[in-house]
Amino acid sequence: MESYRDEFSEFADRFDAESHFLHIVLPSVVRPGEPFPLKAVMMDARGMPAEDWTGRVPLEPNDAALRAPAALEFGPGDMGRKRLEGLVAEKEGAFYVTATPPGCPGRPPTSNSALARARGPRLFWGDLHVHTLISNCHPDNCKSPEFGYWYGRNVALTDFCAAADHLRGIHRDKSHWGRLKECVRDFYEPGEFVPLLGFESSHARGYGGDNNVYYRAEEADHFWRDREDMKGGTPQVTLDQLWQWLDEQGVPYLSIPHHTGRASKYRDFEDPYHNPERETVLELYSWWGSSEGRHDDLYLKGGKTDRRAYWRDALELGYRYGVIGSSDTHHTMPGTPYPVNAENYHYAQHRLNCQGMAAVYADELERGSLFDALLERRCYATTWWRPVLELAVSGRPMGTEVQADAELRRRRQVRTLLAAPAGGRVTLHRNNEVLAEERVAGPLGEFSFTDEEPLENICINEAPRSERPFVFYDVKVEGAAGQLAWSSPVWLLL
Repeated sequence: MESYRDEFSEFADRFDAESHFLHIVLPSVVRPGEPFPLKAVMMDARGMPAEDWTGRVPLEPNDAALRAPAALEFGPGDMGRKRLEGLVAEKEGAFYVTATPPGCPGRPPTSNSALARARGPRLFWGDLHVHTLISNCHPDNCKSPEFGYWYGRNVALTDFCAAADHLRGIHRDKSHWGRLKECVRDFYEPGEFVPLLGFESSHARGYGGDNNVYYRAEEADHFWRDREDMKGGTPQVTLDQLWQWLDEQGVPYLSIPHHTGRASKYRDFEDPYHNPERETVLELYSWWGSSEGRHDDLYLKGGKTDRRAYWRDALELGYRYGVIGSSDTHHTMPGTPYPVNAENYHYAQHRLNCQGMAAVYADELERGSLFDALLERRCYATTWWRPVLELAVSGRPMGTEVQADAELRRRRQVRTLLAAPAGGRVTLHRNNEVLAEERVAGPLGEFSFTDEEPLENICINEAPRSERPFVFYDVKVEGAAGQLAWSSPVWLLL
């Protein structure tokens, strides 16, 4: 079993600390009667597997209808990592397990909820914004791309991951891009783990800000302009130039903006950049903070601009953005549940000391299926936790853009489903205004609201990025410990 202990040699004195964290993950969507695995990692004080930890950890299902082993047994050869096969949910519902590891302080850890239902898409979790040594930034924290993919698959227990290194670092050595492509090939295991090929394209303020590009294929080129300013962090190359070059390559791609509201390098959504076919998703939350809106209480590293540079601004202007979270980690530990490296520059000075996660609804854990789901906005963002979140407006799921028929114009039934062990508070927005709020109990709850306002009376008209009047709905969820989740919207068009 692989070990990357040497990556943290300077912290060796902290490996044997008494503080440990048990990370337990179940598949988020399962079928009743279908066997599924439980994955667990005993983490040390650095968010790495506690390779020398051994012992028995009792497990308790929340419901007798979940058939699960009585305990996890960590032996000397497990190196702090376990996978148990054969768990079964005998009926529909939401199920989780609680563990009581010896010597681990604090509340007993629980897994995420596994939603057992007879049909519907699966739900997968990942981190699409990982920086490695190739990025040529923060060498005191960054590690190899091989480590990053290993960590995402085997420690954070993500389903998919992407190293999105800076172009200035990729271009520095001709071997770098080939190495990233090799990782994407070598770590790909359909049904278990999906790496995506991508890069970060930074643009100066007024030229588009920071954006990541991801390919549907494992063989493609990276963008570059042979100009001196491309070597820095603020090239004066427009997003249109990037998109034109990508279109010329003929390889399907996604272009995803991130921390758009940052004061020093914002993306003003009134600037003339718009790619509705390939820019369908925005990275709303990362270790850097939140780009939801100007006046929320969440930190954004570098401060927030007063320009129309946030997700909610973009929605009002007519952009059709779904949302994801990711880490934007520069310690190359994608998707970690542990608040690692609090002493470094990535320490988040806000109430959520955590990375972001991307949740994607797809039919299978396969590269093309995940890519297409992101392109269609069948996704949502969280601050690391893994709730099952659904939003539907009269049966139309999140990410959908639909022409309103006579019934939708008259009334709309908005339904939210939340599967999380402790539940959460759901806030329903219509056109960025709070429409309703309700506390949803765990491990499975629903919130329904009937909107009987005539659609013609509440439409946003003459938005510069929409040819037609529209209304959109989205939900934001706050968990019992302050965690957050944001759905992609549903848009109704007149």
